[in-house]
This record gives sequence, structure tokens and C-alpha cells, in this order.
Amino acid sequence: MLNVFTYNAYNSAYLLYNKRSGDRIVRVELADLSAGKIVRARRMSMDSDYAMILTTCAERETAREIARILIEKHLVACAQMFPIESMYTWQGEVCEENEIILLIKTKATMFERVAAEIKENHPYEVPEIIQLPIADGLPDYLRWIDENID
Repeated sequence: MLNVFTYNAYNSAYLLYNKRSGDRIVRVELADLSAGKIVRARRMSMDSDYAMILTTCAERETAREIARILIEKHLVACAQMFPIESMYTWQGEVCEENEIILLIKTKATMFERVAAEIKENHPYEVPEIIQLPIADGLPDYLRWIDENID
């Protein structure tokens, strides 16, 4: 089954499809949508060497402290912080909070060490700590991640 992942609104450049086949994602780019001509298709493994870890904090200073610790210990290459609005269930109650989300770039093998460091420095009883694979990236950027992690 093919599902549209994203597409060019002008109907001229390319169309990305996302097709699940086991743990793999297939990206198909089409140059001529009216003819359905496939220009390039590439199989990407979800078993990536690189990952983005997400966590949320109630306060910007907590997020900054966690990011700094992770970067200074060379567990991650980058941590970006954004304000978000969260809605979730906690202890049977629906909660709505302003939070700061951290988008943390690292190597997939670092997850356990990063998660342990976040838990040690996080005030939440059950902090969100999830890892998403980076299926593809600019090779120079991925090399930069490698160079900044021990």
C-alpha cells in the first residue's frame, strides 16, 4: 500500500511516497506526475546509525541544563529547544501544559547512556524519552555527528 508522505504542490518536481515493507521505508520520487514516471527510488533502512531523541521539560532552564550536560559529555552532537503546548493524561487527569521539547541528535547506540543522563537530571517522575531513527541525512552533517560524539 502506498501512502502519500509529502508532495510538491506545483505538480512538477517530485512526489514522495512512504511504503512500509517490514522495517524498511521506500522513497519514490516522481518527476512527471501525470505520466507516473519514476525517476529515482531508494530503499532506506530504519536500522539507522543515527537517531533523534526527544524529551520534554517544564522549564527552559531545565532543558538547557540537560542539553549542556549531554553535549559536554559528548553523548550528543546537538540539542535544539522549542516551546510547545502539550496535552496528555497523567494519573487519570487530562493535563494541558506549556513545555520545552528537546530534539537531540546523536548516534543510535548512545540511547541508553543519553536516557540515563536525562533521567538523572530530569524532575519529571516519568520523563518522555523516545528515540526516532534518522533514515537519511546530508553526509557532511552525519560525519559532524560522528566527530562530536565519543
